[in-house]
Amino acid sequence: MAPRVLPTEEPGRAVTAALEHLAGGGILGIPTETVYGLAGHLRPDVVERIFNLKGRSPQNPLPLQTHSLENVLHLGFSLSAGAMRLARVYWPGSLTLILNRPPFLPGWYAPGEEGIALRVPSHPLCLGILGALEPPLAVTSANITGAPPARTPEELAVILKDADDLLILTSDHRPTGTASAVVDSRGENPVLLRSGTIPMEKIRAVWTER
Repeated sequence: MAPRVLPTEEPGRAVTAALEHLAGGGILGIPTETVYGLAGHLRPDVVERIFNLKGRSPQNPLPLQTHSLENVLHLGFSLSAGAMRLARVYWPGSLTLILNRPPFLPGWYAPGEEGIALRVPSHPLCLGILGALEPPLAVTSANITGAPPARTPEELAVILKDADDLLILTSDHRPTGTASAVVDSRGENPVLLRSGTIPMEKIRAVWTER
């Protein structure tokens, strides 16, 4: 069985189909503004399935995505003054912040990890799905670990050609192919863990604004 590809000429229907697929424990191939992602609910079986699809070690926790800074705060994430400035400038957008683990996360998710990667993406279809949910989704780049991530639904359908529980959404807004910058924001100064579309000098400048 191959993944199912869902055209999204009608975004409302696409969001509804995506939410139904997620509710049934399925995995989404979802476009973001950076690359395609694999997304699923915070359920042990779903998260394990994403790890298996990618060949990713469970010791490397999956990032989370949600729809707004307001929801980030509602969920109980704590942001330093510098991290808050970054979030207000670059969310929604291609910046992933490492934040302290929030109280709502169950113990089975990223056990032993105090830092959780979080992003608010700007892709309209992705935001439409996330906006219908209060809890975040686990979202990670759509690839086999160590290989380049998919930038199109066609690429993803080939990469995971045997994933029969995968629903791939198409979009007129194609990802750029450049991953988000990842910044550990838990310390006194920001630490760049992965370069992306936002230069580190701009991140430092926003962090230190007064």
